[in-house]
Amino acid sequence: MNLIFCSNIRTLSEHSGDALALEGGRIRAIGERAELTARFPDATSVDLGVRSLVPGFIDPHHHLSMRCALETGVDCRPRVAPTLDVLLARLATAAALLEAGAWVVAFGYDELALRERRHPTRDDLDAACPKNPVLLFHYSCHEIVASSLALELAGIRESTPEPAGGTHERDRRGRLTGRLVEAALCPVERLGVPDRLARSADAVLERLDAVQDELLMVGITHLADPTVPNEMHELYRRALAASRLRVGVTAMPVSELGYLRPGWDAVERGPRTGDGDELYRAGPLKLIFDGANRCAMCASSAEIVRISLAGVGGALRARRLDGLKTLTDTRPRRVDGRWKTGISFLEGRAARELVARATDAGFSLAMHAIGNAATDEVLAAVVAARGKIRDVPPPRIEHATFLRSDQPRRIADAGIAVVTQPGFLRLPAFDLVRMPSCFATLPLRSLIDAGVCVSGSSDAPVIDFDPLAAMQSAVDRRTASGAVLDASQAITPLEALRLYTEHAARVCGELELRGTLAPGKRADFVVLSADPVTHLAEARVEQTWVGGVRAFSAA
Repeated sequence: MNLIFCSNIRTLSEHSGDALALEGGRIRAIGERAELTARFPDATSVDLGVRSLVPGFIDPHHHLSMRCALETGVDCRPRVAPTLDVLLARLATAAALLEAGAWVVAFGYDELALRERRHPTRDDLDAACPKNPVLLFHYSCHEIVASSLALELAGIRESTPEPAGGTHERDRRGRLTGRLVEAALCPVERLGVPDRLARSADAVLERLDAVQDELLMVGITHLADPTVPNEMHELYRRALAASRLRVGVTAMPVSELGYLRPGWDAVERGPRTGDGDELYRAGPLKLIFDGANRCAMCASSAEIVRISLAGVGGALRARRLDGLKTLTDTRPRRVDGRWKTGISFLEGRAARELVARATDAGFSLAMHAIGNAATDEVLAAVVAARGKIRDVPPPRIEHATFLRSDQPRRIADAGIAVVTQPGFLRLPAFDLVRMPSCFATLPLRSLIDAGVCVSGSSDAPVIDFDPLAAMQSAVDRRTASGAVLDASQAITPLEALRLYTEHAARVCGELELRGTLAPGKRADFVVLSADPVTHLAEARVEQTWVGGVRAFSAA
């Protein structure tokens, strides 16, 4: 038995006090110091002094297993590869250490941050790594660049038709550039990543150890991994058997044909939502409804003009043409008297059938929908299957980044939660391409006011995974340039704290164990230097406790 004393404890529950009693990894009681000292006179006490204690942070959309696989590969993020020459040199160095034919897997490039302001090509990769297939992930993980050898091994040739929900980029002569967008990347990814795991399983597990240390440093005690095909599931099972899994994981199954493909096979295969235990449990089935940078939007002719003008304005303000390139990359087209942009993966009957089949099989659902058109497809499919849908955890939309004013209320009425990413406001794209007022961008205020259960998350490795920094973004809505993006959608620090605790636990189906501090729940909590409700900008993680044990201390 341990007694934890702290001057400010925010339980986010009906319980209050300045002391916690811990036993067997659970909270036994919450109350005042004198009361619990008298009640448990033989307990060991830990006095945290003038600090703040809050429930452990939860990141309900964090690609942990993908990070561990990719981050043992070649780091091509802007901070280490600011130019194409540096990026290609890093690939060549990595290839020199491998046998011929072994895959070079790299990650994190951002064409907007490269000095050359362009994507690498297959010719670039071929010159750097002539004897090895290369798989280079964009930071979004929704597109890649593949070398000629990688394309050949995946069976992608000049005559190969594009898959539904994906594109093969071609140059002005009609030749493949190696850039594969959305679902088109799956044949290459399904070869490169498993090869990487098979050749470096021990290194991936070591990276898992290190990443968990990083998570604990920022107060994350549980997360949901939204991309867990079979080889990633086996990675987790191996870590669990070796007692190397310290941060709880909710694992979302995806198609074995690729994480951007419809999950018909996952519906038949399982595991089902809820299978497992409190350290590693199967979560909702992950379904993709639209692209990332090419999210599915629908607008009138007048609105598409306003969107285009907003894009031009963003490019002119930044004195860069990147915003215009991003705008044209969304492939605007006129359909039934309205304009549609982006890539749709699931629509109409196919979407309704897959959602119905998954719910019949016992899955809850996590549905990637960034644009308003994709959100409408999610709403239609969920409403059609409403009587069969599991509510624990609730069906959830991942992202919901660009919405019309009527959609938050419709999301609430359908009983759907939203997992959003306030930290995305710091991505360069939000300075370059601004949406007009007919669409709300990251509409946290509107969603909360409509009654939606809104959770925050990181979508790491897309952006950093510090919950306190993300809470600050939700409150001040500052972009990378320091501008404020739609201040009317800002939320309070207390609401921001709930995004990463109570509401995050709810969308993961973990609220009975995590998310608030109450007797019977896990003793997962974070000790902060300042109260995040009154002094969020000054708050820093000083300690992280998992299961009643101090797992990280800054001192």
